[in-house]
Amino acid sequence: MRFQVQPYINNYKLLRKVMTENNDFEKADTLYDQGDFASAFKLFFRAAESGDSSAMSRLACLYFDGEGVDCDICESISWDQRAINAGSVSSMLNLAITYRTQGNIVAAKEWYEKAIDAGDSEAALQLAKLYMVTDKERDNIVSLLSQSIELGNLCEESMDEVKALQKSI
Repeated sequence: MRFQVQPYINNYKLLRKVMTENNDFEKADTLYDQGDFASAFKLFFRAAESGDSSAMSRLACLYFDGEGVDCDICESISWDQRAINAGSVSSMLNLAITYRTQGNIVAAKEWYEKAIDAGDSEAALQLAKLYMVTDKERDNIVSLLSQSIELGNLCEESMDEVKALQKSI
């Protein structure tokens, strides 16, 4: 029986591709932290084009904030949608925030709810804050704040905000 080399070569090529993508993302992240947004954008773009959902999400943020590229909300939305299609939950929250800042409250609510359903506790907090424009939504607010804690992945600052909001209701 002859040893089949091709499957191992294919696996090696796939592993190498994944390592390169991750390396591009890590390099881009470092460049971003150093303030070199244009160079970070190029590497995030390369990683995103290779299918990296985290890089797609970061591109959406760069387009939204105009860092390393001209601000372009349509491109931001497009990259968030690509990231969501590739499995990114954080892009669901980002997309909700984008729609909220653009005044599209119906779309924002829809994406906050999808992010919550996917387990994003920050989305529950943000949706609770969106409901705080009226006293009629008190029950929803209380429920969402509790849910944001129950989901369990809030950063310390957000947890403090939830607790403060719960006390104020």
